[in-house]
Amino acid sequence: MDIIFLNGMGVETLVGVFEWERQKKQKLMLDVTVGMASNENRQDDLGNTISYADIAHLVRDDLQGQQFQLLETVAEHTAQLILAQTGVLEVTVKVVKPGILSGIKEVGIQITRQK
Repeated sequence: MDIIFLNGMGVETLVGVFEWERQKKQKLMLDVTVGMASNENRQDDLGNTISYADIAHLVRDDLQGQQFQLLETVAEHTAQLILAQTGVLEVTVKVVKPGILSGIKEVGIQITRQK
C-alpha cells in the first residue's frame, strides 16, 4: 500500500457538547493519512494517484457546513467521506481541538478505517 498524508490541516466547524462551544465555529487541526494501492508505474501523472489538494478541499468544504458534538464524530465523518473517494483503501484521521482544556495543549482522537 502507498500512503499520502496531509498534516496540520486547519478546519473550522461547529463542534462541542456545551452550548457555548457551538456559538461560533472553532478551529480544529486534522492529520489525514490515505492508503491506496501500490503502483510503481505512476509515471509522474496526477491521474494515477490521489490529489492532496482534492482531499483537502473535500474535507474543508464539507466540515465547514457541518455541526458536531464530539471529535469522535468529526473523525468518523471525515474518514467515511475520504473512504468514499475512488482509489482510497484505508484512511487514518487525527482530529485535534487545541487549547480547549486548561493546562493541556491539545485533545483529540485518531481513528483508522478501511474499505
